[in-house]
Amino acid sequence: GGSGGGAAYFGKYGIINASDFHSNTKIKSTFERWLSEIKGIPDFNGPKYELMEYFKEYAEDYNTATMPHMKYYDYEKWEME
Repeated sequence: GGSGGGAAYFGKYGIINASDFHSNTKIKSTFERWLSEIKGIPDFNGPKYELMEYFKEYAEDYNTATMPHMKYYDYEKWEME
């Protein structure tokens, strides 16, 4: 598939997977921001497997560099700039 402009490529902002959800607090907080703003779920309190389904979707957009906004790669960094 052709991506507009060709600026986005796989791994442009890094590669994340399910283990990052547990080990990387920066990724986790940015994911929660995405869940709140993109999915409209500010306080997810459903089952863990469902949360990980959302995280898989998030990771896919992250890994393919197709997030709708820069802040969903590193929210803290974006906020400071």
